[in-house]
Amino acid sequence: MSKRSRVIAALGVTLVVVGWFCRDIRFHRVTRYTCSRCRAIEHVSSWFGHDFESVEDTDYSRWFSQLHAGHDHHWCWVGSAKTYTPLYVALGHGLQHPVWTIPEEDQKRFVESASAQDLEKFYACIDSADLTEERKGADMVAQRTTGDTK
Repeated sequence: MSKRSRVIAALGVTLVVVGWFCRDIRFHRVTRYTCSRCRAIEHVSSWFGHDFESVEDTDYSRWFSQLHAGHDHHWCWVGSAKTYTPLYVALGHGLQHPVWTIPEEDQKRFVESASAQDLEKFYACIDSADLTEERKGADMVAQRTTGDTK
């Protein structure tokens, strides 16, 4: 085997070994969240374990912020993430938060017409750590905006 062939083989073996040990190193990850109150979308990009966030306003979030300036965000996960490693790109899917199933127009109609007590109940449900309660919150909006009486 010539010297050039040995160098190429050594580089190949080195790349395979380094790749093997780096297979679980995540150097980049992206996901999104939405605020259950204002429906702004938070984009989270992680580079080597450091998060970089940016918030995207929507028509609903601009409307909501005019009425409730300075509210605290309550972030709800989109249910998926894309992860980059030296060897592959992985798409992870989990359970999407029910707030993502509520059309912004329906949430706006609900917020405009609901009593303070109903709003408090809705936000308590949608911000719960219990999926059944979260779904109850989404159902409250659906019932009010479509007249559905499940």
